[in-house]
Amino acid sequence: AGRESKRYTVPIAVMTLAWAGAGMAGLAAAWGAEGGATRRLRWIAGVTAIVLCFWALRIPGSDKAGERIAGLWIREHAQSERPRVLTRMDRVAFYARALYLPIFSHEPLDPEKLTARFDAEQPDFLVADHHLEEVFPGFPEWTENAGKARLKLVYQTAKPSSRSDEDQLRVYQ
Repeated sequence: AGRESKRYTVPIAVMTLAWAGAGMAGLAAAWGAEGGATRRLRWIAGVTAIVLCFWALRIPGSDKAGERIAGLWIREHAQSERPRVLTRMDRVAFYARALYLPIFSHEPLDPEKLTARFDAEQPDFLVADHHLEEVFPGFPEWTENAGKARLKLVYQTAKPSSRSDEDQLRVYQ
């Protein structure tokens, strides 16, 4: 399974509007719709186009603002010039000017794997989001119990609004 990017899906959705409109006009003609039915179909097509345009015209990357904020926080508070950041989000490491130690979403994690990874790579920070908890269901307990000596929650991004796709990020040190 790959990652779906709005960078590619939005232009395709916008380009299909004309074809969808032509298809609706063709259906109206095939069904013999006249007068009010044709107007209703045009109204439905117009509302659909407006909704899709609002969806398409969102600020690109606005759902990733927390990653930038967490990265900038790490850059400000890191003890070294190039901290080591263990995360699944490369954007955090980019803004932190850090060495990126990836956690891949497709790789299931367990406490032993993560502990061994910490011992081997010795990251300065771990940045977690809800996706990390999906691939490592025991993560919250691990931070409270087995990970206590290794990790301390040092920063959390603001809780996003319920309408946002953004995630609340937690930075551990």
